[in-house]
Amino acid sequence: MSSTYKRPRTVGRCATLFLVGTTLAAVAQPPPNPPPVATSNPILLRSQADAIVQQHCVVCHTAGGAGPFAFAKHADIARRAPLIAEVTSSRYMPPWLPTTNGVPLKNARRLTRTEITTLSAWAESEANSPSSDTDRPLPVNSTKARSGTSTSITLKMTKPFVIPNQSVTLTRTFIIPFPHHKTVWLSQITIHPQHPFVVRHAELFLDTHGVARVLQSQSGAYGYTASLAGLGDNATRLAEWSPNSAIQTRTPGFAFSIPPRSNLVLQIAYEPTGEKTPEQTSITVVPSSPGIEPLKLKLGLTELYVQPGQIATVSDKFTLTKPAILTGIAPHGNPVCRQFTVTSTAPTGHTTLLLSIPDWNSDWEEPYQLSVPQLLPAGTVVSVTVTLDNTDANPRNPQNPPMLVMPDLSWSDEMASVELTLLPGSEIDRTAILQSLSHNPEASVTRTTTAQHG
Repeated sequence: MSSTYKRPRTVGRCATLFLVGTTLAAVAQPPPNPPPVATSNPILLRSQADAIVQQHCVVCHTAGGAGPFAFAKHADIARRAPLIAEVTSSRYMPPWLPTTNGVPLKNARRLTRTEITTLSAWAESEANSPSSDTDRPLPVNSTKARSGTSTSITLKMTKPFVIPNQSVTLTRTFIIPFPHHKTVWLSQITIHPQHPFVVRHAELFLDTHGVARVLQSQSGAYGYTASLAGLGDNATRLAEWSPNSAIQTRTPGFAFSIPPRSNLVLQIAYEPTGEKTPEQTSITVVPSSPGIEPLKLKLGLTELYVQPGQIATVSDKFTLTKPAILTGIAPHGNPVCRQFTVTSTAPTGHTTLLLSIPDWNSDWEEPYQLSVPQLLPAGTVVSVTVTLDNTDANPRNPQNPPMLVMPDLSWSDEMASVELTLLPGSEIDRTAILQSLSHNPEASVTRTTTAQHG
């Protein structure tokens, strides 16, 4: 399915709507009766617009970033004032999939109604009285997370990988050299593409059985191709990167253990750019003292077949046998996915909505960190529901007419799953949770078939 899906390069994520702005109103409407803007002073409006753009947009729109243009000074946003007002009013930009109904998430890029109204008023002000101070740099966001420390170590691919000139997304897996002869503990791991605009998605896995070395030796080329880096459903994902994802902060007292003779394995989905492009991604790691190892709980299905005209609902749940703290939620879905819902039900019967994505868009897949980690007592049931719509009524279906959806080696080989990051109270608790997870029933799937048009 996805192997034939020709999708525009990363810049198309932003540029498509920029060129066809008239379709925005049909996709999403701005909130009714917007709140009044606090000021009509053009100078104050420019200052507020600069701050909003710096906080929510520069993560992608920076020099060498994933966005099609950079916002470095006020002139960069002033010349696009009408466009910025339009795409923010429709909530197409900045991209943020979760609703506000779930638990608060870090680095949320969902604009408030006041921010949207401010940008609209600023754009109108710019049209009436353009700013003369266009060379003013945008304010520096002092709260932006930093990716390295004085103790961090930078690891790199052995050489650049030259992305071939082709029109489909290419997935490739590489072993990252990391010489170590004893167990090493890492408290933070961050992926840094050299050229973010050519990378759609990147994941770092831990291989403790030498599988990657075997697959690389059989490849006959630099890197190899295999679903989930060839490590199977139980692969340990250490870090994840997408163009709009923020740097994941570390939690004191917790760290990943890297056993001796194990390998760090980097799987990258490259964007088609229309030309050969060398890319050498690096990894920043922060060594630490031994700690409690986070537990990655994966619910849902990584292998699923959905026939044309079918709507499939994947349901999965797991009961915690020991208490744990939930710090992160990472949904992974095929382009035909439509909805993700994650809940927790306490032993008392109270249910908490953890994450709700009613309109999934695989272009903006990213991991989420909770603003306030959630304590899940023993006996808590964590539930995941994912809906896939392989009909012609799904506006995000990449195939028209719909075709069979199945696992492949493209950028989205995890069909409908959610990975939760849990911090157990001790290594004993962690082992107990893992043991009970091995006996957890497989996710269930219900399917309905609809009549297709045309």
